[in-house]
Amino acid sequence: MHPIIKDRVLGLEEREAQIAAAGFRVVSRYGIRRASVNDVAEEAGVSRQTVYNVFPNRSALLAGIVRYHYERQWEIIWQECASASDRRERIEIAMRKLVLEPWEDLQAMPHADELELELTTSVRKEMRVIYDDVIESMSAFFEPYEKALSQHRLTPCDLAHMVQASLAGLKLSSLDRERVESFTRSMLACILCVTAMPHGQADPA
Repeated sequence: MHPIIKDRVLGLEEREAQIAAAGFRVVSRYGIRRASVNDVAEEAGVSRQTVYNVFPNRSALLAGIVRYHYERQWEIIWQECASASDRRERIEIAMRKLVLEPWEDLQAMPHADELELELTTSVRKEMRVIYDDVIESMSAFFEPYEKALSQHRLTPCDLAHMVQASLAGLKLSSLDRERVESFTRSMLACILCVTAMPHGQADPA
């Protein structure tokens, strides 16, 4: 098994994940500002009070939804990479899950621009903590390529910060598919370049 394939456990508790997952579905269906706590409670099959017991206010609920999304996203990346045959396929999986599929989700979400605004205002503080967790997952993903990265005086954490900063700078809701696919190809090419072993040396198995 390739060393990047690890047992990844969602950081959210079971009840938190249940409500956050329901919240993600509700936000995807109605948009962030039209999704109510009642909607989330009904979707999760719990009472409104239970939602507030777990997430005491709207900002906490939104932060939980975002955390659930990122953790689930990385859980799927690890799972799919388990059957990938080589470095290129693994990185293509990550790019699809981190760029293309989030763009498709936003295109299907009503008023997606409102979600991007909320993430930079009402939950800005919480996003810093989530960002650190995302960097940890991404650094682990690039860890097998540490030797190749060192040729460029880079570490897995350096590359993780660069990729995440590039992703954070995208306003996905306002891009068309051509631009998103172009960005994905460019990012893939850059990552493949810096994670390639010297000539004659094989990639990690």
